[in-house]
Amino acid sequence: MPAPPAIRRAEPARLLLAPAVAFLASSLALCCLVTIPDTVAGSPTLSVVDSRLPGWAGVAVVLALAVGAVTLVVSVRVGPAPPLALGTVAALLGLALSRDVTSSPQLELALLTQAVAVGALVTSALCMVDDLPAPWARATLAGWTLPMAGGWVALAWLVSRPRGHGGTRLGVHPPGWALAAVAAISLVWAVLTMLQEPARPPNPAGDLWQNAWAALGFLVVGVGSIVLLLGFQPDPGTSWVRPVVLLTTAVTVGGLLGCGWLMPVAWARPAYLAVVVALSCGPPCLQLLVLVPAHASGPLSTRVGLTLAVGALAGVGVAWWRPRGSITTGLAVMALGAAGGWVMPANQWLMCAAAAPFAAGVAAACAGGLRAAAADRIAVRYVSMAGLTALLLSLLGAAPLTWAVGAAVTSRASDARAAGRVLLGLTFALAVLACAGASVLLGEGPRPGVPATTAMNHELSPDHPG
Repeated sequence: MPAPPAIRRAEPARLLLAPAVAFLASSLALCCLVTIPDTVAGSPTLSVVDSRLPGWAGVAVVLALAVGAVTLVVSVRVGPAPPLALGTVAALLGLALSRDVTSSPQLELALLTQAVAVGALVTSALCMVDDLPAPWARATLAGWTLPMAGGWVALAWLVSRPRGHGGTRLGVHPPGWALAAVAAISLVWAVLTMLQEPARPPNPAGDLWQNAWAALGFLVVGVGSIVLLLGFQPDPGTSWVRPVVLLTTAVTVGGLLGCGWLMPVAWARPAYLAVVVALSCGPPCLQLLVLVPAHASGPLSTRVGLTLAVGALAGVGVAWWRPRGSITTGLAVMALGAAGGWVMPANQWLMCAAAAPFAAGVAAACAGGLRAAAADRIAVRYVSMAGLTALLLSLLGAAPLTWAVGAAVTSRASDARAAGRVLLGLTFALAVLACAGASVLLGEGPRPGVPATTAMNHELSPDHPG
């Protein structure tokens, strides 16, 4: 049944709002994501509220990934508007609950609602491109990619600022008027989309991707089970928890690499490698690079924050211009930035000299991988879901991993420096190996034609002239 004329006349407004809605949805999801590392790093302080805090953080990660997977499936039939509205409401509720945590039920509910928000917002914003014409689809994909690839410097700068007193405050809390504006714009777009009922492409045939999706799901279930087993232990022993954490980290890294190898289209494997490495290593390292000077000399200056933001924006811009070339370039710059920042300087501008190139490399590798994978609807969904998996597991596991090798993330600059050196050293090694692997995969020849069964989305292809 065609939409009434009044609804059809609102279609230009829906198209115009789409890139802004995708940008705002991804940004709101990042604000909710910060709650997970805040919760894990603050375990000693928050243990008086809930002694099983790491276990609930693991539940939140698994829930976020499950909601994201369900959103990808549901959006094919009902569109991205319903999960976008659900994610927006869940984000507002979760941010309100995490503002002043005073009890165990409040902490648990805040974690779980923000997990629902992350899964729904990230994946529904990605699925928005299916309902849009080619130019608007490209702009919407760019709006969704910008926070995911380059928004981590803004979060790192905000986390270094003082958060006031009067209670336990988790995550980053934008002003109330900003949250109200984001919610209003997102819900208006969702209502217009549900009333308009735009034509959607048919459900892409995913028979070739069954093994890859099954492997990614098995990895999430396996690692999530280990995290829950450790997190809900009443009094875990150090002698056996340390090796389990190290073994779980190795299994996670190997499992993510194996999931990439099972992708049925070889041309998307370099994009997968870049996105997974950038999102698993970049955000935790940037947080610790910023924490050291923040602990030593106070909050970062606005000029330092702007310099970091310029580096991230430059990385995204280069990636959008040359997506496949920026995969190896971004990983190489990321490795150089990790090597330069390994000393973890306490001076803000010395830190910025290493963190700005590092942020540019992370943004270029992530945005370039997402842009290159966008040539295929299933490929970009799989790469994005794998990137979200790597991101959530790294945010959850960064503090336990540094603790397992003898460092700790506390309020002291010396501990943050030791933890940062551990993560930056691992990041340097992973980025170098990923750069070499991506170079080999990209050098195997030009991107082959993709069979029709994978439902090519030519409008989003970086190689498509339109």
